[in-house]
Order: sequence, then C-alpha cells, then structure tokens
Amino acid sequence: MLLAKHIKVLHITQPDLITERYFKFIQEKFDVSEHEILIRDVGRPGNLGVNLKSSTVGGLAWFFNFLFKGLIAEKIVLHGMSDIRIAIMLFFFRGLCKKTYWVIWGGDLYQYNEPRNRKWTVMEFFRRPVIRSLAHIVTYIPGDYELAVKWYGAKAAYHECVMYPSNVFVGDVVSEKGSEVICVQAGNSADPGNYHFEILDKLSAYKGAVEVFVPLSYGDEESARQVIDYGAEVFGGNFHALTKLMSFEEYMSYLSKVDIAIFNHRRQQAMGNTISLLGMGKKVFIRSDVTPWRLFVSQGLIIGDVENFDLSLLTPDEARYNSDIIRETYSFDRLYSQWKGVFDGR
Repeated sequence: MLLAKHIKVLHITQPDLITERYFKFIQEKFDVSEHEILIRDVGRPGNLGVNLKSSTVGGLAWFFNFLFKGLIAEKIVLHGMSDIRIAIMLFFFRGLCKKTYWVIWGGDLYQYNEPRNRKWTVMEFFRRPVIRSLAHIVTYIPGDYELAVKWYGAKAAYHECVMYPSNVFVGDVVSEKGSEVICVQAGNSADPGNYHFEILDKLSAYKGAVEVFVPLSYGDEESARQVIDYGAEVFGGNFHALTKLMSFEEYMSYLSKVDIAIFNHRRQQAMGNTISLLGMGKKVFIRSDVTPWRLFVSQGLIIGDVENFDLSLLTPDEARYNSDIIRETYSFDRLYSQWKGVFDGR
C-alpha cells in the first residue's frame, strides 16, 4: 500500500546532542505534524527524546524509506552530508535535489580536502554531481557556501541560518577571574584536526601561569590518549583532560570558568564553543585562514589570531562589546525566523 500522509519536511539526520536539542526546538516552536525524521543508523541510540515521528533503519530499508518519504515530502533537510548513502540516493534520484536543503556541518564540506584515496574517489564520484544539483544550502558562514561553489560548482540558493540551538547564546558576560592562574581551553574534541600538539607547544612557554583544559570526550580515542600523555608530561598537574560527556548545562558552566580558548583547526569547526565563549566575554584565538575568521571579523567581533597568541584578556568594555554582538546575532529569535523562512519558503 503506497498511501501515506503528507510530509511537509523530512529531516535526514543522526542522533547526537546537537540534533536532540534541535528537534526539541522544532517541537516547541513548529507544528510537529508537518515534520518527520529519518535517522541514519550509525550505531547510536535512535531516540532523540522528542515527540516527532521518527524511524531508525539500516540496510536496504534505509534506502526505501529515503526514497518513499523523500518523494512525498515537500522539502528534504539533510543535516550534514558525510554519509555516502545520501549521496548515492540523490545521485540516482536527482529530481529530489530540487527540494533538498543541505545544512553544512563542516566536515561534510571539507571532505574535499581529505586524502585522494579510493574511498575519497568513490565518495566524490557520487557527491560532486549531487552538490552541483542541490537547490538549497543552509549555513551562517558565507565562506563555506563560497567553498561549495568553488569546489563543487554548487548553484544552490544560499539560506543564512544559525542552524542549531548549540549556536545560540542566551547568557551574559562572565569575565571575572577567580584566580591569578589563567584557565586556557585547547581545542574542542579528540579529533586530530584540532592539532593539539601545536597548541600545547605554544602554551608550554607559559607553564606555571596557565591551567590547561582539553575536551576529549568524543573523537579519536587513540588521539585522545596521545594528547593526555603529552599534556601530562608537559604541564603535570596543570593539565586537565575532559573525557566524560557533559550535559549542555554542565558544559556551559565549565566554559564560564575558561579565560582563554585557542582553536587551531584548519577548517570550520568548534563554532558552538567559539560563539558561547565570545558571548561570555572570553578571549578566543582561531586561525586567520579559516572561513569563521572572515565571518567573525565581518561581524565586528574582537578575536585573536593563533599565530599571535598571548595571555592577554579582553578588557571589560571589549568583553561587553563582543557579548552584545553575539547575543544579537546568535539568538533564538533569529534561529526561529530563519528556519521558518526555510520551512515556509519556496
């Protein structure tokens, strides 16, 4: 029986803390009867903790679900496009691209720069024509959209959107220091793309003046072990590896105690961390050759270049200035209006 109820928006996603908070936001702000979720079975629990209709399937059932539900949906929202199954489906059913919105996560775009091996060749064989055929791209980083155009020949309409509640700042300046020792966060995960060792080497010049905190609760386990061993060797008791997942509230409480953060990624990454820290009035250093640098500079934010790292903090006026920009730019009101535009637009 091929009859099925109408789907206004079909979300293709995976279960994690970011998407769980996103779908709770959808549940609170939109008509849940218009949304359905198809979860990519990636070995994680499929329960997103929301009342939206969802299904978690693997194997051939995933392809059939994607095709059937994609055909009857008004819009398809891809939350990231690292899964080759998505590229394969859209490659063979190119007509679906006309109503598909690709929410760029970062790693899915920057796969273009991964080693040119057989896996990369197969993946790009399917992805390149699909990205070129997509009608819509969702991101808040113009530089990432420009890279999709440059690398893949994308012709999609650009939809500016903060994307997720994890990118929304709802707090205030928390810039008071509790001690003379400066608390520095190095990186945001165990992904080797954090280039932790370069950061730790920079910080080694300030041994004794800094407490170093490194979030390592997700990512590459072997990389995490190496970072822990090296950090403990260099900084001793002043090195702190954060290896347990925290709730959102716990993580925000932790960030409020950070004085300086240094993110050495070669691509767009750690945006939720960066936005929250800037909103709290913290000093943040990133690389000046990544797309977020251009974004933050264009917004007038005061941000440091990794190459010119030092232990200087923002003044109270600078902290308040950054916080005001962040609270206005990365708000729930903007998130809601931007997604409403995506869901209701053509």
